[in-house]
Amino acid sequence: MLTRTMKKIEKQAGKLKRKVRDRTRSVNKRVRAIAMASQQKAAGREERRQKQYCDLLCYSRQIWFVISLAELDQKLLAQAQQS
Repeated sequence: MLTRTMKKIEKQAGKLKRKVRDRTRSVNKRVRAIAMASQQKAAGREERRQKQYCDLLCYSRQIWFVISLAELDQKLLAQAQQS
C-alpha cells in the first residue's frame, strides 16, 4: 500500500527534488524470508524470523519517510504556484 501511494505522489508531482527508490522487491524478499523461517524446524528459526521482521519494518519506515517528504514537496510546489 505504501509503495502504491508513493508512486501516485511521484506521478502527480512530476519531477521531485528527491529520487524515490522503489523498495517493492526488497519488501517481497523479506516477506518470503519470514514465511520460510516460520516453516523451518531447525534451531534458531525464531531469531531468523524476528530479524527478517525487523528488516521489513525498517523498509516500511523508509518508505513512509519518503512519502512524507514527497507530500511536503507537493504542498510546497502547490503554494509556490499559487503565489
